[in-house]
Amino acid sequence: MAQRVRGRDYYGLDRFLRCFGGPGTLNDLVLMRNERTLPRANARLRRLMSKASARASRLKRDMDRSNVR
Repeated sequence: MAQRVRGRDYYGLDRFLRCFGGPGTLNDLVLMRNERTLPRANARLRRLMSKASARASRLKRDMDRSNVR
Protein backbone atom coordinates (compact mmCIF):
# COMPACT_ATOMS: atom_id res chain seq x y z
CA MET A 1 0.00 0.00 0.00
CA ALA A 2 2.81 2.43 0.88
CA GLN A 3 4.40 2.00 -2.54
CA ARG A 4 1.07 2.78 -4.21
CA VAL A 5 0.62 5.92 -2.11
CA ARG A 6 4.18 7.09 -2.81
CA GLY A 7 3.49 6.53 -6.51
CA ARG A 8 0.36 8.67 -6.25
CA ASP A 9 -1.82 5.69 -7.11
CA TYR A 10 -5.40 6.74 -6.42
CA TYR A 11 -6.52 3.26 -5.36
CA GLY A 12 -3.67 2.96 -2.87
CA LEU A 13 -4.39 6.41 -1.51
CA ASP A 14 -8.07 5.61 -1.08
CA ARG A 15 -7.24 2.36 0.75
CA PHE A 16 -4.79 4.19 3.01
CA LEU A 17 -7.39 6.80 3.97
CA ARG A 18 -9.90 4.06 4.81
CA CYS A 19 -7.51 2.91 7.55
CA PHE A 20 -8.44 6.03 9.52
CA GLY A 21 -12.22 5.95 9.58
CA GLY A 22 -14.89 3.96 11.33
CA PRO A 23 -14.81 1.09 13.79
CA GLY A 24 -12.02 -1.44 13.53
CA THR A 25 -9.52 0.96 11.98
CA LEU A 26 -6.25 2.44 13.19
CA ASN A 27 -8.21 5.00 15.19
CA ASP A 28 -9.11 2.20 17.61
CA LEU A 29 -5.48 1.27 18.25
CA VAL A 30 -4.29 1.79 21.83
CA LEU A 31 -0.72 1.01 22.84
CA MET A 32 -0.41 -0.84 26.13
CA ARG A 33 2.19 -2.56 28.28
CA ASN A 34 1.35 -4.84 31.19
CA GLU A 35 -2.36 -4.04 30.79
CA ARG A 36 -1.74 -0.30 31.18
CA THR A 37 -2.10 2.31 28.50
CA LEU A 38 0.97 4.27 27.45
CA PRO A 39 -0.23 7.90 27.38
CA ARG A 40 2.89 9.45 25.84
CA ALA A 41 3.25 6.74 23.22
CA ASN A 42 -0.45 6.95 22.35
CA ALA A 43 -0.27 10.74 22.08
CA ARG A 44 2.69 10.45 19.70
CA LEU A 45 0.91 7.77 17.69
CA ARG A 46 -2.18 10.01 17.38
CA ARG A 47 -0.04 12.95 16.19
CA LEU A 48 1.69 10.80 13.57
CA MET A 49 -1.59 9.27 12.38
CA SER A 50 -3.15 12.72 12.18
CA LYS A 51 -0.26 14.01 10.06
CA ALA A 52 -0.39 10.98 7.77
CA SER A 53 -4.15 11.27 7.34
CA ALA A 54 -3.97 15.02 6.67
CA ARG A 55 -1.22 14.63 4.09
CA ALA A 56 -3.04 11.81 2.34
CA SER A 57 -6.26 13.86 2.32
CA ARG A 58 -4.43 16.81 0.77
CA LEU A 59 -2.90 14.57 -1.87
CA LYS A 60 -6.31 13.05 -2.65
CA ARG A 61 -7.84 16.53 -3.01
CA ASP A 62 -5.01 17.53 -5.37
CA MET A 63 -5.51 14.37 -7.40
CA ASP A 64 -9.27 14.92 -7.53
CA ARG A 65 -8.72 18.46 -8.82
CA SER A 66 -6.32 17.14 -11.46
CA ASN A 67 -8.69 14.31 -12.34
CA VAL A 68 -5.92 11.76 -11.77
CA ARG A 69 -7.13 8.18 -11.30
